[in-house]
Amino acid sequence: MTLFMYLALFFPMAEPIYKQARNLSLSLNRKFPVVKPLEPFKPTFDISNTLFGWEEIAEQVESIRGKMPHPDRTFIFCHRFLMTSRLAVYLDPETVATTLGSKFNQYHLWFSPEAHAGWDALFLVDDRAGERSQRYLPLFQDIDREPIPIRVFRKGRLANTLTVYRYFGFEGKFKDG
Repeated sequence: MTLFMYLALFFPMAEPIYKQARNLSLSLNRKFPVVKPLEPFKPTFDISNTLFGWEEIAEQVESIRGKMPHPDRTFIFCHRFLMTSRLAVYLDPETVATTLGSKFNQYHLWFSPEAHAGWDALFLVDDRAGERSQRYLPLFQDIDREPIPIRVFRKGRLANTLTVYRYFGFEGKFKDG
């Protein structure tokens, strides 16, 4: 009974609106081709890859640090504190790890920039490596322009690519801005 009342009362108004909406939809479909269907899932799309391989990454970072002119006066830093935290778990306990960004986090409490003036540093970064490496140039006297890539494999497939930049002569301050 309700259906019949709906049809009797609203169908005369709904039909023209429905036809207009349908025509608009068909017009848009003709003007814009159908969105390409999603490709099959690829391991590189797996967001859990960012959580994988940090022990191996830390070993490679420690190896690079060991080749620095003053390994005992070389600290490690990352752009974001999450990445620093993942890495720091596996670094040698004597290795100093921090962030140098302006956002306040636990590393601002544990790391005194003034006490590390003159130290060298390794900057570990994931994407946008070149852009991010340039941000920290004012905090150091020099940078080695040849970054070192670190590739992490998971089940034989590339899971993550990181880049290590070597900086020399820390000025003893956090990055402003």
